[in-house]
Amino acid sequence: MSAGKDWKRLADRVVSRREELSLHTRQDLADATGLSYRLLGDLERGVRGMSEGTLALVEQALGWSPGSAHRILNGGDPLVIRESVTKGHPVRPSEWNDSRKLGSAVRAMADAYKLAAEISEAGDGATGDRLLEILGDIAQSLTVNSATRGEFSIESFHPDTQPIAAYREVHPTISTMVLGRNMRRLRETAGMTPEQVSARTFLTTYSIHLLELGKAVFSSDSLSDLLNAYKLNDPGLRQELFRIAEDASHPGWWARYTEIMPAWFKSYISLEQCARIIRTHEAQFVPGLLQTAAYARAVIGTLGLDTERRVEMRIERQKMLSVKNAPKLWAVIDESALRRQVGGPEVLRGQIEHLIEAAKMDNIVIQILPTKRVANEIAESFSLLRFNEKELPDLVYIEQLTSALYMEGKRDVQPYTALMDRLCVMSYTPEQSTNFLYQLRDQYSGLAAASSGTIKKGA
Repeated sequence: MSAGKDWKRLADRVVSRREELSLHTRQDLADATGLSYRLLGDLERGVRGMSEGTLALVEQALGWSPGSAHRILNGGDPLVIRESVTKGHPVRPSEWNDSRKLGSAVRAMADAYKLAAEISEAGDGATGDRLLEILGDIAQSLTVNSATRGEFSIESFHPDTQPIAAYREVHPTISTMVLGRNMRRLRETAGMTPEQVSARTFLTTYSIHLLELGKAVFSSDSLSDLLNAYKLNDPGLRQELFRIAEDASHPGWWARYTEIMPAWFKSYISLEQCARIIRTHEAQFVPGLLQTAAYARAVIGTLGLDTERRVEMRIERQKMLSVKNAPKLWAVIDESALRRQVGGPEVLRGQIEHLIEAAKMDNIVIQILPTKRVANEIAESFSLLRFNEKELPDLVYIEQLTSALYMEGKRDVQPYTALMDRLCVMSYTPEQSTNFLYQLRDQYSGLAAASSGTIKKGA
């Protein structure tokens, strides 16, 4: 136990506050924080110290301001910042603000990176154990089951006994993919092959494959034929599937840019728009979701394409980051990408300023990977997408010159997940990254001023 800290005192205050908020059981608090029941048991008994990440998540769940846990440990009182949550109004997991949860995760993440540096230098086993605990906190915070947030999810079901979970309108791409996966389940439950289904309907085997892969949407008549072939008689279940198909038929905002968008990129845009978490590593340029119009114009202009339409599309694409229930963007940007001369000092100064402002948003994390820490083998840019829907696996996206590579198998995704984790550890922490960006902005401001002065003098 940490010297000078009264963990038993904190335990008593946590239990008292939990009950005050009508979180009557430890499991209620576990659901609210995303932390394990066992870990919270240790906290509520005061038997050992807790990581900064754990304390941050508990503070958020109990409506305490950051640092309140340490105030209690040192003999003080917590600062309550959420008075509206009181006894008589039970707190439910669906009420937690995802942005606050991400903020707690970032604090835990920064703590983990500091410890990772200690491990690399000293190889301390005890420090390693603490790091694992903190990383566990982060994982729990960032991947809380979507069902606890009331998000759209269709569970595995038996067509005659288990209805589809509560449905709400979602993105057409998600609807298409979820419909396909559930139609496949229905076919397999019926014990039929695509060839057998084709023989009983007017659909080709190829069309059935497209539907099940989430690459096609069928008419109501075709969908009805399939459900009849599978002997699905439950009216409620049929209605839900038709509603999903209806949502899937609606075009996305990017449809108006079809003439300038290659098919392989259209697929990524549609997936990106419905991701819950986007983790991206960019080695060459600032990620498209974080580019200013001027920077995007400078990058796209070098390709000799329809520049203004593409810039317009890129800015439209970014709007998803500022809407309600926006996805979480976690970007690792190589330092070399920020030092690449794109558009001149003034454009770069504006771009760096934009990154600084973006990093202040609750749903955006930016880390800078210093050139001196970049391993030779880490040269490619890639993105990892995670979705709310349990039917949809994590996805790796790697953009190439004239095409793109998509990988969703666990065996293919895991190496990239591990690589992304390694890049995060190698990078500056979010706070250090912001300080770096301020310094770089000042450098570009000086260069822009000098350039402007030279032009005026020459004029």
